[in-house]
Amino acid sequence: MNNDPLSLRLVGHYGCTGHGFAMPLFGQSEGANTLYIARSSVAGDHQGRIAEFEPVDLDEQRRLPHGESIALDVGDAWHDVFLWNDVAYVGTPEQLWDDLVPVQGDLESRAPLSLLELAVHAGRDEVVRLAPVAFDFVQEKFGGVRARGWRRQFVRQLLETAIRRVLVGREHALTASQAVAVVERTPGVLSIDLPGIFARALLEKEPFQQAFDGIAKLATLLGAELTPLSSDASAVVEQKPEGLTDDPPGPPPKPATPPAQTEALIIADGRRAREIASHLRRGEGDMLPSGSHIHVAASAREWRDLLSRTGFIADVIVIVLDEDDQEPEMLPDLDAFVRRQAAEGALIVVAPALPANHPSRLFDIGAKGSRLPSESHAILDSAIARSPFWWGKSKRSFDRRIADVIALAIVACRSPVVRRELMDRPGGEPTPVLAVGLMPKAGDSETLLDGPGNLRLGSEVSWVSGDPKRSDPAILFSARINPRDVHSYEIESQVLVEGRRRGNRFPEFAARVLAPIFSSRRGAPARAGFRLEQSQVDNSPVSSALSMPDYSTTFTVANAASTPFNLVVTGETPTLDVIETASRAGWRVARYTDTATLRRLADVERPVTFPDEVDIGPVRSHAIHRRLAARGVDQRDVIRISYDLSSEWLDGLPQADRQSARTNLRPMRSATRPYGEPNSDLLLTRDFVLGDQAGASRLRDLLELDSRTKLAARPLKRSADLVRCWTAPPRGFQRYAIVDGAVPVVVVEMRDDEVPVQDLFVIDGDLAVPTLFRSRVFAVWARATLPPASSWMARFSVVNTFGGFPIVPPFRIIQEESAVALVAQGAAQSRLEELTREVNHHIERAVASHPPSGWKAAHRVTDTLPAMAQLNQVILDFYGLPGDADDVVILRRLQQMNAELD
Repeated sequence: MNNDPLSLRLVGHYGCTGHGFAMPLFGQSEGANTLYIARSSVAGDHQGRIAEFEPVDLDEQRRLPHGESIALDVGDAWHDVFLWNDVAYVGTPEQLWDDLVPVQGDLESRAPLSLLELAVHAGRDEVVRLAPVAFDFVQEKFGGVRARGWRRQFVRQLLETAIRRVLVGREHALTASQAVAVVERTPGVLSIDLPGIFARALLEKEPFQQAFDGIAKLATLLGAELTPLSSDASAVVEQKPEGLTDDPPGPPPKPATPPAQTEALIIADGRRAREIASHLRRGEGDMLPSGSHIHVAASAREWRDLLSRTGFIADVIVIVLDEDDQEPEMLPDLDAFVRRQAAEGALIVVAPALPANHPSRLFDIGAKGSRLPSESHAILDSAIARSPFWWGKSKRSFDRRIADVIALAIVACRSPVVRRELMDRPGGEPTPVLAVGLMPKAGDSETLLDGPGNLRLGSEVSWVSGDPKRSDPAILFSARINPRDVHSYEIESQVLVEGRRRGNRFPEFAARVLAPIFSSRRGAPARAGFRLEQSQVDNSPVSSALSMPDYSTTFTVANAASTPFNLVVTGETPTLDVIETASRAGWRVARYTDTATLRRLADVERPVTFPDEVDIGPVRSHAIHRRLAARGVDQRDVIRISYDLSSEWLDGLPQADRQSARTNLRPMRSATRPYGEPNSDLLLTRDFVLGDQAGASRLRDLLELDSRTKLAARPLKRSADLVRCWTAPPRGFQRYAIVDGAVPVVVVEMRDDEVPVQDLFVIDGDLAVPTLFRSRVFAVWARATLPPASSWMARFSVVNTFGGFPIVPPFRIIQEESAVALVAQGAAQSRLEELTREVNHHIERAVASHPPSGWKAAHRVTDTLPAMAQLNQVILDFYGLPGDADDVVILRRLQQMNAELD
């Protein structure tokens, strides 16, 4: 209501907290039925001015005593409401400080965070004394992790306000403030992550430097150093936002208001929870039809906007909780909101975002915690996303799978049958587990049904027998739903839904997982005759080393062709301590998701070292090491054309334009095809195809005939990788490619003009690259840093695999001015070069003798070469390891060296 001539009064506050700052409410009079909230001239700035009033509808409102309201209008100084001991103090921050002098001693001892916030907004010198008191209060009450999280969040809020204040009136002010992040990569050192385009805009402003100096001093008082902002403050890909001009174009757009009633609401609490919710926000997947009314609250701002809509009602509310996030952005009033929604008929479901390395503890009977709402109708079995009985598309990331489970659960929870079963259960019973899945369609190639249909609902935390009679006492209810009968949903497959009692039956689940791996099957003679005998008691020597021993079980594996061995199957990723404990006892250990390791155990001819899925703890990642490797280009950032089409295009160009056009065409290199295929596809940058260069117009005409090619301009997904891959290596160095996720590692020498796609990594250097990265030492590290059960394929990581790998003399890193790093060998390494060239010659001969489809196997002949064995001996010595060191010893040494990275 901008320009509204009404004179309003501050008449009350929103009762969302027991003490500290509260939301002021305004009305035309003290008894007004219509209430308003004020907007500050700078969002979050308590020193700002009232910019406008907006009507609001709130239930939990509190009015000031009669006669204590204050008349305020647009342009007046911002006024706050501060609560203490059931008394509402009203005024500017300076006035509030003076009014609270008599109770400041009580505030400092019982609520130092609120008093510190007031002192900061009032500009008081007492901040020097209050800041360390507040930090010590949080640390003593909640521990060091929560205290450091609060410190980062507090500093980030002050930076957000400073950015908005400095850039007030500019369209990108809100975007810049929301993009800022404060991270603590080094203990006690806070760094600012902000896209460079915003950082440079701020560094031009003297007021921001003044504000930054004040925030840095406050950070010091809180026990941390705030590093200065630089023009390249973040590695975030720079893309200039629309409207980034010096001319103030008007106020920023307001966030979308949630509808009064919606089919489903997703509330995301925690970093990974927000990533999962992002798939649902974008409408990805095929579980929900287009046009579904789903609202997502995945940020504090979206949550505040939702709270302001007291008339908001959802049929289904899914609360996605991230247990790995030790410092989540707690959602205020979540419990009260959920209770109100449940009273209005909403069905409340908690969906664990699933810790990466172990099962969710939310499924344990009696699981409590401040983040678990006191009222919920079901806990969704999202763990099916990493089960071998997964019913969805296999080539989807872990987070995308969980999003699919949530989407299908929304369909199921809108069925009257499921709603009745979940909402009419007697009070006092433990919250049931809700398991959902899809029945297979005829000819479905994405899923494999191995047993009765209900097995498709089996997971590490929820398991029932495969008895078709469905007599398992753990089943509370079971239903099959035709989605077309559920409010116009049109999924073709039937939806399987079961409500189950919470209870740990991991041993039964693990036995069912191992059965097909060790059973006799046609074409698998090595597995014939295996006998699995499961122990009914915990006789494992590794139980004490596991963090969740209840999710483990023991098998004795026997075969006529091999010595029997004991195998511990776990629900958690084994640590090095667990692996070493098992090894000393002569046992084997593997997570049930680690199918590659389990199949190696079932193959008597393949040696077994440590499992593929291993938790080596936090990995230190060095910035220079990270610059060594770049992932191949994202194919959405380039235009891919066939050899035939490129020839047709070039042949039709005038001679003068042809050579220039040729320089923009690059051969594509992929891990799925060898270089040298005569009809290999070629790549062009989108800038060239969509630009005004000679010949681009004709090329667009040809490409438009291909329905697969999308010519529309769009932001680059990974511009830094595109630039790196499109630029030739420095003079005197060679470019190499490493096949993503392949262990033993495959290293390929590339031509300078080749452009690798995203299933390859590129590293530039001399012969040190194939020497070091083909070595057994790097292979051990690469296998240990593969992501645990989080993707449909093995992927290396720039941060962990390359950024965390220790590089020792004589290998060295050369830093180029372009920020590219190279790997080189030290002087007088003729023996290393001689051995590496011999290995390269063997590979060349093997590639020539293998069929094109077997080029990877040709590279792996190095494993049996005497020259490679000698190289490995030399490299082990460089790392201070004996020549007979096994993989676990090598990994332990690398883990120790990684912890010492600068």
